[in-house]
Amino acid sequence: MRDIRIHIGQRTVSTAELTGLESATQLADYHQLNTYAQEALNFCHLWLQGHESFVIQTSGSTGSPKPIDIQRTQMLASARTTAEALGLSTGDTSLLCLNAAYIAGKMMLVRAMETGMDLWVVSPASNPLETVSIAVDFMAMVPLQIQTLLEQSDARQIQQLDQAKAIIIGGGVVSPALEIKIRQMLSCPVYSTYGMTETVSHVALRRLNGEKASEYYHTLPGIEIQQDARGCLMVKGAVSQHQWLSTNDRVALHDAHSFLWLGRVDNVINSGGVKIQAEMLEQKLMPVMDSLCPGRAFMVAGMPDTKLGEKVGLLVEGKSLSKKIQEKLEKNFEKLLHPYEKPRQIISLPSFVQTPTGKINRQATLTVALSRNE
Repeated sequence: MRDIRIHIGQRTVSTAELTGLESATQLADYHQLNTYAQEALNFCHLWLQGHESFVIQTSGSTGSPKPIDIQRTQMLASARTTAEALGLSTGDTSLLCLNAAYIAGKMMLVRAMETGMDLWVVSPASNPLETVSIAVDFMAMVPLQIQTLLEQSDARQIQQLDQAKAIIIGGGVVSPALEIKIRQMLSCPVYSTYGMTETVSHVALRRLNGEKASEYYHTLPGIEIQQDARGCLMVKGAVSQHQWLSTNDRVALHDAHSFLWLGRVDNVINSGGVKIQAEMLEQKLMPVMDSLCPGRAFMVAGMPDTKLGEKVGLLVEGKSLSKKIQEKLEKNFEKLLHPYEKPRQIISLPSFVQTPTGKINRQATLTVALSRNE
C-alpha cells in the first residue's frame, strides 16, 4: 500500500504517520478538526491497522437507519473493481466531499488508500470545490453538489470538473434537466451509480455524457445480476460474499450485465388495479415542475382512496401553490399524462422529511402530508 497524503483544511497527514499512532486522536490539532474530518481520519486509522470488520449505518432512505457489518474483503473487492472500471491509478488525486460516516464516504477513503491516490477531504457542502484549488482526478458527489457547480458556472470550477478522469454521482436520482446540463457542459466521464450500503457502495454505473451515454446501468467487473419474482434486482459478487442479495429495486434487464432502473417496489401505486411506479411518473413530471415550480422539491405517492384503493398524490415542498399555478399544473397533466397517472390531489408541505444523508424520506413525508390533510 502506497504512503498517501490526506489533505484536511490546512493540515496534511500521511498514512505512514497515521499508521504509527495508537489512535487518530493523537494527531496534532485533531480536536480542532470538525466532526467530518475526524470521522474520516478515525476510519483511515482503523483501516490502516488492518481491522477486518466495520459496522456501518444504512442511510435510512427506505426505512429506519440500521447498523450492518461489512467485511474488509467486501470493501477491498468494491474498491478494486471501481478502480479497474474507471481507470484509477497510483498517484491520482481524489476528493472526499461526502460524509465519511456512511458507506459512500468510507469507500472513497478505501479507494484512495488501496489504489494509492492522494486524498483531499472537505466538509459536505453544496459547492464542494469552493476550497479546493488543485486538479482532481476522481470525485464522488450527490446530485445537488454537481447541480450547484454547473449552475454557478464558475470557469475555474468547471475546468476542475472537466479535468477529472471520472466523476460519480450517487445518493439520489439524476433529473433529466441535470443530465442535459452534464451533457452540455462536461466532456469528462460522468456516471450515475447504482448501489446501497448492503452492496458496499455501487455495483453498476450509467454513463451520463459523451458517446457512451446510456439509459442502462452496466455492472462492475465480477458482478452478476438477475431478477426475483417481484421483478426486483438481485446481485451477487465478492461485495456480497458471493451470495445472492435481494434488493427492492424494480428493474428491466437488458442483458446479463446491464439493466434499466424503474424504481423502488415500495413506491408502486396500485390505483384501481393499475400499477404506477412513482419514480417513473416523477421523471415525466420533472419538466413541468421545473417550469412552474422551479427549485421546489416534489414527490409522487399513493394516497388512500375509497374508490380506487390508492390515488396518485403530488406533494410539493414549500409554501402553498397559488390557484393559478395549480390550474396550470392540471392543464399540463391533461396533456402529458395518461388519465390513471394524473395526480388527483396536490398537497404543499413547508419542508420534506429527510434522511441523515439528505435524501427525501418518502414514507415519513407522506405520513406528515396525510396528517395535515385529515
